[in-house]
Amino acid sequence: MPWPDTEALPAQPGDAVGQGCQLEGDAVGEAGRPLHGARPAPPGNGAATWSRRRSQPRPGPPIRWPDLAAAERAAAAGLAVPVILRGATVPVDVDDLTAAERRQLPDAGSRRQDWLLGRAALKQVVEGGDTSLVRFPHRGLSLTHSAGVAVAARADGGQAGVGVDYEGPHDTDPRIAPLFLVGRERDAAAGPDDLLRLWTVKEALFKATPDNEGVTFLDYEVDEPAALVGEAGDRTGRRLRYVSGRFGGGWLSVAVGDAAV
Repeated sequence: MPWPDTEALPAQPGDAVGQGCQLEGDAVGEAGRPLHGARPAPPGNGAATWSRRRSQPRPGPPIRWPDLAAAERAAAAGLAVPVILRGATVPVDVDDLTAAERRQLPDAGSRRQDWLLGRAALKQVVEGGDTSLVRFPHRGLSLTHSAGVAVAARADGGQAGVGVDYEGPHDTDPRIAPLFLVGRERDAAAGPDDLLRLWTVKEALFKATPDNEGVTFLDYEVDEPAALVGEAGDRTGRRLRYVSGRFGGGWLSVAVGDAAV
């Protein structure tokens, strides 16, 4: 998911941040539409609090995942749900698409290439390889792409939803923190790398919420923001779990939502 346009952010810390700024979703959705669109909450909403349950400490995963197989093992252990992760760095050939998938193919440009890259990963986790009927958010499937890498996730453990997000290495601006982090989370963000990691956590939580229309990243609060394996809650009382690790020079996070709330 693209970061907010920092040119639109105020120059001085403490100024109002994010008014009119929309965070667009992954440009690899059906017919070229974003898979997941998330918006920062209106000014003032970030100060709201809600009840949460402290998560129990869990063994931490390796901070760096050399490949998706290592990420898959860490996700399965940290989430207590079997998770399949598949990646792609080369877009799928148009000739390898089904007829239904070709009808969804964007016309041209970078959106077309992003869509094909996403489908190269997604086809590896969809039974039969035909992704034309997949709609997001999906209870058992999720998709992300960044910096020329696409990652698809599949979970079949009875979870309410699954979410995956990858952000490649790039500069971060601390002024974006109020757009997606609540107070305790901002306190835990010691620098740009923490912001990048927590962004992927919030995005994965968002994608793991099956009814996320109208939901913002500020609707989630991570119990222990510094933890690589942990839990989070939303304003409805829903509980979610996540695991994060360094991958491909950036951060990769996978989340699942509890089936019962």
